[in-house]
Parts: sequence; C-alpha cells; structure tokens
Amino acid sequence: MYSRKAEGIQDRNHGLLQICRKPIGYGPDYSVLAKEYINKNGYVRYWDDEAKAPWLFNGSTFISYDDPESMRCKAQYGSRLAFAADEFYLKAGLPLPDEDYYEDYPQIENGVGLWKSLECEFQAALETCDLPADTAFAAAMATGTASFPLLRSFKALLESRFQNARVDVYAIENDFFGHSITVAGLVTGQDLIAQLKGKDLHGRLLIPSVMLRAEGDVFLDDVSVKDVERALGVRLVVVNNDGAELLDAIIAEQ
Repeated sequence: MYSRKAEGIQDRNHGLLQICRKPIGYGPDYSVLAKEYINKNGYVRYWDDEAKAPWLFNGSTFISYDDPESMRCKAQYGSRLAFAADEFYLKAGLPLPDEDYYEDYPQIENGVGLWKSLECEFQAALETCDLPADTAFAAAMATGTASFPLLRSFKALLESRFQNARVDVYAIENDFFGHSITVAGLVTGQDLIAQLKGKDLHGRLLIPSVMLRAEGDVFLDDVSVKDVERALGVRLVVVNNDGAELLDAIIAEQ
C-alpha cells in the first residue's frame, strides 16, 4: 500500500484540509510507515471518521495512506466512502490514480474518473493504431485550464509516436465567468474567438462536446459553432469524452 506526502503544510487542524503550495508526491509504503512513521519520529496518526482513512502529521508534513483499519472499512462497505474528482489530482500536480481505484466508474457522471477513463481509452487506442511512424498530421485542440495538463500529455504521446505530427493544445482562460472557472464545460464561444484569433489552427479545431449546450451547436454565451468557425476561419470538430474518438478526430485527415 502506497502513501501520498505533502510538505510545507500549516500546523492547523493537524494538517487536515490545509493548503499545500508545494508539489505532492508519493510517500513511503506501509511497511516503512509502520516501522518509522506511525506515532514515531514526531509523526502522529490521526483518523478521519468521515472518509474512514488515517493520516500522519508532524507539524509540517502530511501523509495520507491506507492501513488495516481503513482497509477493513472498505471491505465492510464494499466501496470507498468518498472519491476525489480527477480535477483535485490535476490541480495538485499528481498523477491520476490507477484505473482500479475508480471501481468501474460508478461516479463518472460526477466527474470521478472522467479524465482517467479518457486517458486509458486514448492510450489503448494509440497502442493499437497501425499508422506508420512517419505519418504526418496536424491538429489543434482547445480546452479549459483544468484539463489542459491531460491533453498536453496526449500531445507528448502523439509527437513521440509520430515523428511528423504537430498537435497544438490551447488552454482557454474563462474571461466570461471568471478565471476561477477552469472546466471545459463552461468555456464560451467568445473566449475561444478572443484567445485563438490569429493562431495557426491547422484548418480545424477540436473541442469537447461539453462546451456546447444540449442542442450541440451553441455555446453558453449564445455564440454558435458557425460564429466561431467564421471568426477563426476553421472547422470545429466536436468530440465526445471518449479517448478512441479523440484519437480518430486528431488523425482523421490521414
């Protein structure tokens, strides 16, 4: 069982629910925690009765982990009592958990596992793609600032696999609703136009379907897909939250 470690935490509430301004990384595995950390060397074990999970704190370093007590709770309830949405991991600069953490994605409609599912589907589709390594293609993608790191990782995978690929990913700041709004589903048409005007978008711009209203042709600010296409001089390609569909859309011109 692995742990997560955050350093530079304020000494309040035993470190729980405090802001971390440094990158969060992996901590020691449970055997090391039991031998050197749990109620030892300045670390005190605490228990979150809502999450049914322990943590350690020494006044500045916070370590979250599973132990026999938390594992018994998971066995008793047959599931985790709480799931962190993927956005928490991306904001913290952490890799998304392994796929089995999501327990067949029962909370995917609430954003838990949405990006992990996309990541796994994209990687699986790329592994089975039979295009030669010298295939040339270009694509531009726009998303919210929250999911930008994930799509940027897809760009890196593509450009390492295909030597003549060019994939540009644009993080759209939400000027319409405010910069604290980071999800792609609240990006507006006017923000797309303002921030991408004059960019080389390779003739087509991929956007996630959640940017559009249910009708599928209008953004939240009543700017239409056609309005954006005219303003940017490109064709908009609307892609569902499906990794294989995303890969197909990127290389569709081949």
